[in-house]
Amino acid sequence: MSAPLPVTSISQTYSLAVLLRTNTAQLLTTYLKYQGSPFSDRGLSDHGLQLTGLPVAAASFCAWRQQSVEERLGENFKAYSAYIEFLQLVTDDQTVLNPTALDLLKLLRKTHSRIRMLIGKLAGLMTGLGLTIPEVAVDRLPAGSLSASDWERKIRGYVVCLGLTNWLERTVRDLTFLKKKHRQ
Repeated sequence: MSAPLPVTSISQTYSLAVLLRTNTAQLLTTYLKYQGSPFSDRGLSDHGLQLTGLPVAAASFCAWRQQSVEERLGENFKAYSAYIEFLQLVTDDQTVLNPTALDLLKLLRKTHSRIRMLIGKLAGLMTGLGLTIPEVAVDRLPAGSLSASDWERKIRGYVVCLGLTNWLERTVRDLTFLKKKHRQ
């Protein structure tokens, strides 16, 4: 049986995730605007692009539904622990590629700060539920990350921003499930 949680703990984490979901949609739009064609063209598709070390949010409904609370929160915690590193790399990339895009750089920094807050809130939820906080690998960035071409940096930023948007959709869904389970 899980330990009782303060009523505000799940709700605050949920509210932060909803805010971040809105912010990352704006971040993705702003990011694409500054990258030029084909990124700024209508109908851009990710065509299944992935980055080594960057978790993917996709899970079948059946697999997602069967996850325990510990698995759900643990996957979220591990995902954001990786995304925070990649987001810093994207911020560094954009500081070089688009140094005058102050709105983009501000959004990247704000998102980074809020992801750090979300990681803390997820850890607090797990602790409050008596769950083990998963260990995360340090320095998940693939070798050669710093020597990427401008094109590779733009692609990387797109994949990170899009993936973060997808993870926040999943996190909101996970926390909605948790709120219902704890009847808050």
